[in-house]
Amino acid sequence: SSVVINNISTIPYGFFYGAKADSVIVGSSVTSIGQYAFTSAVINNLTFETNHLTKIFGNAFNSMTYTNEEPLKLPAKIDEVLSQGFKNFNGEIDFSCVHFGLLGDRSFLSAKISIVEDVKIDKMGNDVFKDCTNLQYFSTAPSYKPNATYGKNAFLNCTNLKEVYDYGVKKLYANAFDGCTSLQVFASESLSAFNPTAFNGCTSLEAVGLGNVTTIPDNAFLDCPNLRYVEYNKTYLDYIGINAFKGCSKLDNIDLSLVEDIESGAFSGCSSL
Repeated sequence: SSVVINNISTIPYGFFYGAKADSVIVGSSVTSIGQYAFTSAVINNLTFETNHLTKIFGNAFNSMTYTNEEPLKLPAKIDEVLSQGFKNFNGEIDFSCVHFGLLGDRSFLSAKISIVEDVKIDKMGNDVFKDCTNLQYFSTAPSYKPNATYGKNAFLNCTNLKEVYDYGVKKLYANAFDGCTSLQVFASESLSAFNPTAFNGCTSLEAVGLGNVTTIPDNAFLDCPNLRYVEYNKTYLDYIGINAFKGCSKLDNIDLSLVEDIESGAFSGCSSL
């Protein structure tokens, strides 16, 4: 079956709830997608003829299954994705060069996606990619640097996430990568601050690029036994906190020549330094 949605600006509440279709075309007149519009739907080919959506309402694509072998291609500009917009989405999505103004809380909670590449994000709420256990790679577009903020638990328990290259994030809140036990590389050019719990449980972490950070908080990389390399853009660090690198036994590459204040236990157990 094939469905064409046109001559309306908003796809109504529950419009395609639980339905099945081989092809759905969202016409150029559509500017927003209502709550539960595609919840639990099974679709093989979803095409957006519009390049700009102002709003994807809560649960619009919750638990939708996308069966096509090619990733779902989203419109180039999406102003807002509200709470749980793509929660439990089952299928791959082409994020390349999609510009999200706001990803609301739990936007992609538990979604079955494996790659987020070259995306543009202005602001991310809490729990946005939490429990995305299929996610392996995340990167933002190198050319776009919006000084974004990522809320609490942004990637909490993304247990297969291995690499993060972020060119636009300015601040990471609590538990941003907590429980990302496979994370090996985090690299940012623009980061200026991060919560002490941002990298809790990142036991596979090998290298971090901390951008413009001038303070490494207490316990920041406590018991990250595989961490070897730490880089930052500034010519100095104001502060390295208590137990910041405690237990990082493989750490052998960090410039400490211009650090102003190193607290007690900051490098306890760093036997490779």
